[in-house]
Amino acid sequence: MTKIDVGLFILQKGTKKSGFKMTRLSSLIAADTQEQAKRRKPMHAKKIIATHLCIILGLSFVKQGYAQNCDDLQAARVANEKALSFFQDAEVIRRAKILKYHHLSNKREVASYVKTKDNKKYTVFTLVNMQCNTRFIKATR
Repeated sequence: MTKIDVGLFILQKGTKKSGFKMTRLSSLIAADTQEQAKRRKPMHAKKIIATHLCIILGLSFVKQGYAQNCDDLQAARVANEKALSFFQDAEVIRRAKILKYHHLSNKREVASYVKTKDNKKYTVFTLVNMQCNTRFIKATR
């Protein structure tokens, strides 16, 4: 079969008596891409599953880093528990107050107000990080 390129059409010399047959170039390109698609190997199911599994696991690890946030109410509650742990018989007399929020280290400075059984009042200052772990700073009377 002989092909002659004439602009948008291709003349093909056929086996019929009619001689040449005109074919649109776009239909030949479409047929060519369909043949290439058939020749291409399909992606195996194992590769697809492995790819999706990696994406899901990666996103879950990213989400865990953000999920362990300790908000202000939890920070106040943990700071009060830490303040009460320093005294044998004590009670919280006022709600804990968030004094500062350290942006670089994501820690909160919390003041807890405690009264002991012998009517001594203390203010206990603690640092609370994003995982709600507390660190004692100082206590004043």
